[in-house]
Amino acid sequence: MTLFPTNTKNIGIILKGKSIEKIDKVYNKYDHSIFVNNFDLEYKKFRDYFIGKHSIQLVNRLNTAVCKKKVYQDLNIKDVMMCKPKEYNDPKIERLTNKYRKRGLNINYVPKECMTLAKHFGPKDKYTNTGILAFVYTIQIVKPKHVWAVGLDFYQSDYLFRRKHQNPLVRQQKKMKDRNTIENFIEHILKPNPDIMFHIVSYYDWPKLDNVEII
Repeated sequence: MTLFPTNTKNIGIILKGKSIEKIDKVYNKYDHSIFVNNFDLEYKKFRDYFIGKHSIQLVNRLNTAVCKKKVYQDLNIKDVMMCKPKEYNDPKIERLTNKYRKRGLNINYVPKECMTLAKHFGPKDKYTNTGILAFVYTIQIVKPKHVWAVGLDFYQSDYLFRRKHQNPLVRQQKKMKDRNTIENFIEHILKPNPDIMFHIVSYYDWPKLDNVEII
């Protein structure tokens, strides 16, 4: 099930890498977007580039992913998507849903069909990086013609706003390397989808691909 219109041609994926500071270059290219985890701090700086769109939030299992109620209201966000299918019956996720309901959000779950591809991006029985999961959901369920990704730096540069609960940058970089996240992203997300054009705002040093535009 998709939370976006079936004919969606352009969609934005909003991540928290430092390159989000260049969102002004692409924000007017899409009318639908996915925010990944908490974006309270980014909202304060980039509100004018966030508003006026149909947006949802994709979240991990942590309390820190929950945004302030006024952020959801101002951006007219009605739907939150949990990072695992409902069939998994994850107790931590189920406990967390009450916090989102109190903020007036509809509770949704990543479709089970996304999990096969998602397994390429983490050890067995571990939770897939939520940012990667946003791409998996987008290409498999939404199936747009253009993906506009902002803040996808793979920790080559730090977050624009670092939270206290986040792991040190060096540890995050090592995790990416140990899991071959970048290589898997290219092999399983970008290359198999030549009919989708990926416009990526990033400070990462990307290889040249026919369906990728680096901004």
